[in-house]
Amino acid sequence: LLGKSRPYQDIMSASVTTSRLQCEVADSLRDMGFEVMEEYLDKRSGYVLDIWIPSLNLAVEVDGPSHYSWDETRQRKELGSTKLKHRLVRLLGLRLKVMPYWCWPKGPDARRRRREYLNGLLSETTSLST
Repeated sequence: LLGKSRPYQDIMSASVTTSRLQCEVADSLRDMGFEVMEEYLDKRSGYVLDIWIPSLNLAVEVDGPSHYSWDETRQRKELGSTKLKHRLVRLLGLRLKVMPYWCWPKGPDARRRRREYLNGLLSETTSLST
């Protein structure tokens, strides 16, 4: 497999880098009352998932700029390794939501807008009352 997929032993001994953006997303989910696990190793796929929300049985991938390239029309395109990871995780029956970096609210009133964004992202899969 490509991307972050490596044998279990390698993952357990390697250091994992968590982006500031991923930490902000995880913190916002915690503020909304969710228990989250960061850098969660899914043993079936061998992939490390950015965020796992056990109560929803849901993974959230926070995809920063390194997950994309630009095509000749200046449109963002997911890299093949990122597409493969998302596809394989879903084929294994895991629920997955992807949060592209450009969607994360910044600036004034960011906390409220982030909560709204996450509610919208998660409600596409499940009903939320938070």
